[in-house]
Amino acid sequence: MAYEYQGGRGLRIGEKSANILKEDSIKEDILISLHAPYFINLFAIEDKK
Repeated sequence: MAYEYQGGRGLRIGEKSANILKEDSIKEDILISLHAPYFINLFAIEDKK
């Protein structure tokens, strides 16, 4: 079994809660995938023509 924790609007989980999530997932044999947000700034790319 697997669970995806989505943090698309920011990763809002404290260290204590993350440790509980980890311990419980190990105990119940559940894989956890944790996704933090990502941003692309297209203005940072130089045009090298």
